[in-house]
Amino acid sequence: MTKLPNVPVSMDRTAAFLADVTEVVARRCLLISFGGREGMAEARSMVSEKMTALAHVNARLAMGAYGFTPASVTSGIFGHYAGLVWANRRRLAK
Repeated sequence: MTKLPNVPVSMDRTAAFLADVTEVVARRCLLISFGGREGMAEARSMVSEKMTALAHVNARLAMGAYGFTPASVTSGIFGHYAGLVWANRRRLAK
């Protein structure tokens, strides 16, 4: 396979991330659609997580924690969100 220049995140890693995202979205939609306390708690958690993740990434960007090249910034942000998605996938699979 030919290596693409300036690609900060591998296609395998991207495909795995997208599979995890798809699973998390499906499980969350199912849980929220059932309603009740668990559905409401998941909806609140989802919104809260999104706001926290955005604030965290913005702060790290402002401090230069991800570096200053497009590749390093992309890789840093990708890694942050991939970790969050992975944690949600594990939690929701229980």
